Amino acid sequence: MGCNNDSGLGFWLFDHFLIRVTPEQAFNGHIFNYTIEARDNEESVLIGRARLSDDGMLDGTIAIDQREAVLDHFLEKINGVYAALYAATERGESLTLATLRAAPRRRLNAMSSGVENDTSAIFRQK
Repeated sequence: MGCNNDSGLGFWLFDHFLIRVTPEQAFNGHIFNYTIEARDNEESVLIGRARLSDDGMLDGTIAIDQREAVLDHFLEKINGVYAALYAATERGESLTLATLRAAPRRRLNAMSSGVENDTSAIFRQK
């Protein structure tokens, strides 16, 4: 996992996909973009967005000082990627950025309801 001013927060998923959370490049921007990239491809696919209000609320419902709630929010935003990985593995297919781009975000989110693994539990294991 890494963080810097230019590229935001990012982590590698299975050493193939890079998931980033970056602030929108706008004056007084309060939007954070969740994107996914492949290791050898500079192209990125938007997988989610979040808004941070002036009073420190994430998407109007989560105070940023509530660490567990912020983590759950993050995992919910990227859950569609895990669902797509799971579905591709079950079908014996490759998962590419083109596949993720072609699938509407709501489809990725709907696919996540069929995943039995709780991704938030994976990240909380020590």
